[in-house]
Amino acid sequence: MVIARVLTLAKRSPGVPVAPIIVCGGISRYGSDKRRAPSSYLNLVVRRASMHGFPAHDFAARFPDAVRRFGRWHEEGRLVGAVDIEQGLENLAGTLAGLFSGGNRGMRLLAPNPELL
Repeated sequence: MVIARVLTLAKRSPGVPVAPIIVCGGISRYGSDKRRAPSSYLNLVVRRASMHGFPAHDFAARFPDAVRRFGRWHEEGRLVGAVDIEQGLENLAGTLAGLFSGGNRGMRLLAPNPELL
């Protein structure tokens, strides 16, 4: 889990200024009994830090503006996304399972017919 690594680094780096901690990758643990708190969460106390959740739907009213900005940044080459393309319909189950195991990087696509790429 990324948050555990960030909190561990914060403990080792006393001169690091306060910064927001972004938690992502939760979908890889969806439906898993392996969910747990980071072992170094007490670093939040020691560093007088806080962690705050903000679900994406809290910002739904700003989505249209975000789409315009991200689109412009993409056109300018300032925003580049990774695409993970699996080949062949026979790989559908594994491709889908990879979304929940952390087995992909960026946008995951399945090309049922590789000749179409």
